[in-house]
Amino acid sequence: MGQTASVLRDGAPRQLPAREVVPGDVIRLSAGDLVPADARLLSAKDLFLNEAPLTGESLPREKHAQSDGAPAGGLGEALTAVFRGTSVVSGLGAAVVPASVANLGRRGVVYRELADRHPKLDLWLAWSRGALDKASREFVAQARLLAA
Repeated sequence: MGQTASVLRDGAPRQLPAREVVPGDVIRLSAGDLVPADARLLSAKDLFLNEAPLTGESLPREKHAQSDGAPAGGLGEALTAVFRGTSVVSGLGAAVVPASVANLGRRGVVYRELADRHPKLDLWLAWSRGALDKASREFVAQARLLAA
């Protein structure tokens, strides 16, 4: 069996295969979980994520819900969002999967831009397998610097 996700859907808690997470689901996060989808944090308590698969940073990054006083826009976008493929190191959180990754700030722009070029490829899978063309790789590298 593949990765599973703990979600709240239609008011009921469920354990689903990660590939079945859809916009509107509220993802419940705890230590050891892999984040199944890009999402915006609704709540966070001592939540730290390993974002090395995306950013290459060696240290976990603390995350906050927007209502926890995290700044809006810029760096705040990255602090209040969780991204597919990252993992929870410690703490608890709940995050809603948006209708569009465009709702996730700069990373949404990156996803949209690259999805236009590679509509049938998962962005990070394509990146790791070297399937992106040179222009796309440079675009992702620049976007990573801007988002850092």
